[in-house]
Amino acid sequence: MKSVVIEGVLCHNTTGHVLKLNLRWEVDQYASCLGGEISSSLLDLKHLQYLDLSCNDFRRINIPKFFGSLSNLRYLNFSNAGFGGVIPHQLGNLSNKASNWLHVMNKLHSLSVLLLSSCELLAIDPLPHVKFSSLITLDLSYNDLITSSFNWFVDLISLTTLNLASNEIHGVVPSGVRNMTSLRFLDLSDNNFVGSFPDWLFHIITLEHLDLRSHGFGSNKFQRPRKSLQFVSQGGKQLSGSFPNTLGEFKSLEYLNLGMNRLSGPIPISLGGISSLSSNWTTPFQLTHLYLGSCLEGPAFPAWLQTQKNLQFLSMSYAGIIGVIPAWFWTRSYDEVDLSHNQITGSIPSLHSSYMYLGSNNFTGPLPQISSDMEELDLSNNMFYGSLSSILCPRTKEENFMADLDVSGNLLSGELPNCWMYWRELAMLPLGNNNLTGKIPSSMSSLVWLSSLHLRNNHLSGGVPVSLKNCSNLAVLDLSENEFTGSIPAWMGKFNGKFIRFFPGSDETTNTPGLMVLLLHSNKFNGSIPLELCNLHSLQILDLRNNNLPGTIPSCFGNF
Repeated sequence: MKSVVIEGVLCHNTTGHVLKLNLRWEVDQYASCLGGEISSSLLDLKHLQYLDLSCNDFRRINIPKFFGSLSNLRYLNFSNAGFGGVIPHQLGNLSNKASNWLHVMNKLHSLSVLLLSSCELLAIDPLPHVKFSSLITLDLSYNDLITSSFNWFVDLISLTTLNLASNEIHGVVPSGVRNMTSLRFLDLSDNNFVGSFPDWLFHIITLEHLDLRSHGFGSNKFQRPRKSLQFVSQGGKQLSGSFPNTLGEFKSLEYLNLGMNRLSGPIPISLGGISSLSSNWTTPFQLTHLYLGSCLEGPAFPAWLQTQKNLQFLSMSYAGIIGVIPAWFWTRSYDEVDLSHNQITGSIPSLHSSYMYLGSNNFTGPLPQISSDMEELDLSNNMFYGSLSSILCPRTKEENFMADLDVSGNLLSGELPNCWMYWRELAMLPLGNNNLTGKIPSSMSSLVWLSSLHLRNNHLSGGVPVSLKNCSNLAVLDLSENEFTGSIPAWMGKFNGKFIRFFPGSDETTNTPGLMVLLLHSNKFNGSIPLELCNLHSLQILDLRNNNLPGTIPSCFGNF
C-alpha cells in the first residue's frame, strides 16, 4: 500500500483516505497542546487506522463514545491526554465499569498497540480468555495497579514490548511473561516485586531492554546473561556483594545501570577490569550510558572507559575513586558526567559536557575553560583557586546557555567579574564560602532568570546595588557573612513573584514564587528595617541578626 505523509497525517497515495492521524503534543512544539471537545466529524475518516491524542490536555472530559464507531482503528493512544471518567462501553460493547477496562479492550480483536500509561488505573478484573492475542505493545506504566495475578499474560505470545513500570504491583513477577518468546522490551521497575530473582527472564532470547530498578528481589543473579541485551538496569539497593563476573557476556550492551546498590570490590575483568588489562585489550561492547553511582569501583579510575568511544552519560558518584583522572578523559565531549563525592585530585584544563557534576572532590588549580553550550556545572567543595574571570569573561561574545553554576566552597579570590551580561540564562548561582572581594557588579542586573543567589561567607563590601532589583525572580537571596554596608534596600519588598513567559512570543507562562529566603545576617547594614519587607508574602526565612539595625521590629512582621 502506497501512502503520503503530511505533518502527522498519513493518507493513502491512491484513494486519499486518511489512514493515520498523529496529534500527539511534543514539549518542543511552539504550538499549544490540544484541549476542549473532540468533534464527531472524525467519523468521516472511515478508513482511519491510527489515532494518537497523547500528551495533550483535555481537562478530564470523557472519552468520546463515538470512538467505538471507528471500525478500522488499529492503534489508539490516550496516554497523558488528560481524559477522565470511565472507558465508554461503546469501545467494546461491554460493561462501562472502570475496573472492566481490560474487558472493553479485549473486544478489539485486531488491537496491536495498547498504551494506557498514566491513566489512574486501579484494578484489573479477571480475563478468562484473551481475544487480542495479536497485541504487540502493552504499556500500563505509571498507574496504581497492585495485583500481580496477570493470568491473561500467558496468551500474549506476540508481545514485543511490555511496560509495567511505576505501579504498586506486589508479589512475584507474572509467570505468563515467560511465554512472551518475542519480547524485546521489558520494564518492571519501581514496583514491589518480591521473592527470588526469576532466572527464566534470561531465557527470553529476544530480550534487548530489561529494567528491574527498585524492586525487592533478594539476590544478585546474572548467571545466564543473554547476548542480545542492550539495556540492563538494576539500580535500587537490592544487590550486594561483588560485581557479577558474567557481566562481560552481555556482548551487545549499550546501557548499564547498577547504581544505588551495595556492590563492592573491583569491576570484573570480563567487563573491562582495570587491574589485568593489556594495552591492546578491547572491550566487547560500546556503552552509551553507564551508571555506577554508590558502587565502590575505586580507588583507581577505570582505565577501560577509554575504549568507550560512544559514552555520553557517566555516573560514578560515591565510587571511592582516589587520585588523578587520566588526561584523555578531559578531551572528550559527553552529555552528562557525575563524578561527585569522590577523592579525585589534580587540575582540569577544560570541560566539554552539557552537564558536569564534580563537586565534593579534591580538585585544585584555576577554574577550567568551559564550552558555551554547557548548561549545568558543579565544582563546589574543591580547592580551586584564582579568579572567577577565567571562566566567566569569555574572549568572544558568544551566547552561553548555563543555567546552574556552583563554585561554592573553594579558594577563589579577587573581585566578582563584571561580565554577567554573557550569562543571561543563569538560574542558580552559589558562590558562597570563597574569598571573593569587592562590590556586587552592575552587570548582575542582566540575570533576569536568576532564582537563587548565594554569596555567603566571602569578603564582599559596599551597598546592595539598585541594579540588583532587576533580578525580580529571586526566591533565595543569601548575602550573609560579608561586609556589606548601608541600609537594607526597600525595593527588596517587591520580590513577590510574577507571571513570566517561557520564551519571547510563547503563550506558555509560569508563576515565579517570590522571595522565600532572605539572609542578610553578619554584615554591617545600618538604619531601620524597611517596612516594605512586610510585602513579601512568600517569605519563609528572614535572618537580619548581627547588623547595626536600631529601633523596633516592624509590627507587620507578625503577619508573616
